[in-house]
Amino acid sequence: MDTQDQNLKSQEIKVMAFGILAEKMNASECSIPSVRTVSELQKKIEELYPEVSRIPYSIAVDRKLAHADTPVSAQNEIALLPPFSGG
Repeated sequence: MDTQDQNLKSQEIKVMAFGILAEKMNASECSIPSVRTVSELQKKIEELYPEVSRIPYSIAVDRKLAHADTPVSAQNEIALLPPFSGG
């Protein structure tokens, strides 16, 4: 295991959840073992909280909606956003 992999394992990413997602997770915040991208983060969240996979949601990184390949780290502000409608 190289140094970068060791550093990833030692860091956890704090994730905030809102609305129905927080209800399904029974928490408004959780810590996820460090991952490199939003896609990896989503997979890990859904492994730990299977109920979340049944709800369409978005992930924001530093208050901006993120794509699957967006990099993430413990220094980012991560939020799980439930479905919402606007008018």
